[in-house]
Amino acid sequence: AARAGGKPTPPLGYGDVRVGAALVGFCQEIVGDHLWIALGPNVRGRAHLLDCSADPEELTAAHRLYRPGTPVRASVVAVGGEGRHRQVDLRLSRASSTSTASPVSTGSIAPARIAAVLPGEGLRVGLPGGMVGRVAITDIHDAYVDRPLEALSTGMFVKGRVLEADEAAGRAELSLRRSVGGWWEGCERDAGRGAAEAPPSVEVSSLAAGDEVKGYVRAVTAKGVFVTLSRSLQARVKLSNLADGFVDDPKAAFPLGQLVAGR
Repeated sequence: AARAGGKPTPPLGYGDVRVGAALVGFCQEIVGDHLWIALGPNVRGRAHLLDCSADPEELTAAHRLYRPGTPVRASVVAVGGEGRHRQVDLRLSRASSTSTASPVSTGSIAPARIAAVLPGEGLRVGLPGGMVGRVAITDIHDAYVDRPLEALSTGMFVKGRVLEADEAAGRAELSLRRSVGGWWEGCERDAGRGAAEAPPSVEVSSLAAGDEVKGYVRAVTAKGVFVTLSRSLQARVKLSNLADGFVDDPKAAFPLGQLVAGR
C-alpha cells in the first residue's frame, strides 16, 4: 500500500492497534473456539467464533467460510499483554452475513457452542463474550422424548432463548426449545417424537397429590431416584416406590436421562 504522493505506508505494528479501531485482515486458521487473523506482517489477533455470527449454521461452516487468506473486517475490542505475549481480541463483521452476534441478555436469542453433554442434567454451553450457559434437560424439546440428549454432542453450534442472564457472574440459563426460537442441527426432526407436549415449566404450586407428572432421571442414590420435572424443580422417588415389585438394581433400571412418569 502507498500514501498519496507515492510514499509507502508503514506496516501495522502492535503499537498502532487501538480499541475500537476497524481493521482489515486475512484469516489464518481456526484453533479451538477462535479464528486467528493476520493484521500485519507481525501482528495478528483472534476473534471468538461466537462473536463472528449469531447464525449457528454459519458457525458450523466456519472452516469453509474462513479459509486461510480470506479477507475479513474486524473491530478491536481489547488489547493486552506485552512483547511476545501481546494479545488482540477482535469482533468480526462479515459484509456477506445478514446476522451479527446477539448480546447475551434476558429474553435475547444467542448463539452457543456445546461444551459438555451432561446425562441426566442437560448441556453446558459457551456463549459470546466468554460467558457460560446452562440448558436444563427439560429445556431442549417441546415434547417429552425418550432420549433427549441423543442428537446433541460436544462442539455443536446451537442457538437458544436466554431465560436468565447474570452478566457480572458471566453466566446464563437458556432454552433450546423450538417454540421459543431455539435451534440445533437436525431439530426439525424433533417434531412428533414425544407422546405429549412438555410444559415450559412445572411449579410446586401447580401440583396436587395424585397428579401424574413426567420427567427425566437426574440421579440414583441410596435415598431414591431423583427426577427433573423442570429447570428449577426436582422430585424424589423412594426406592420402595419404584415399582410394584422389588427392583434389584435401580441404577440399571433407571439410567440417567431416562424419561419416566409417576404420581
